[in-house]
Amino acid sequence: TPEEHRAEMEEENALMKDWIEKTRAKIKSKEDEGKELEKANADVETMFHELNDFAKKKVAEKKDLNGQQLMLSKMLIPKAVKSSEKATEEAKIEARSKLMHRRSIYKVLEGVQSSDAYDH
Repeated sequence: TPEEHRAEMEEENALMKDWIEKTRAKIKSKEDEGKELEKANADVETMFHELNDFAKKKVAEKKDLNGQQLMLSKMLIPKAVKSSEKATEEAKIEARSKLMHRRSIYKVLEGVQSSDAYDH
C-alpha cells in the first residue's frame, strides 16, 4: 500500500539523515584532528629551525674559538721557544762561568801547593 511504502521511505529517509549527520560529525572530527596535526607539525618545524640555527651558531663559535686558539698558539709558541732558548743560553753562560771560576781556584791551589811556603 502507498502508506506502507511512504512509511518505509520516511524510515529510510530518517536512517539516511542519521547516517549523513554521523558522517558529517566524523568529517568534522577528522578536519579538527588534521588542524591539530598541522599545528603540531608547524611547532615541530619551528623547533627544528630554532635548533638548526642554534647548532649553526655553536659551530660558528667553535670555528672562531679554534681560529683564536690557533692564532694564540702561533703567537705563544715562538715566545715560549725564545724564552726557552734564552734560559738555555743563560744556563750555558752560568755553567761556563762556574767552570772558569773552578779552574781559577784550581790554578791558585796549584800555585800555593808548588810554592815553597806550602808545607806538605
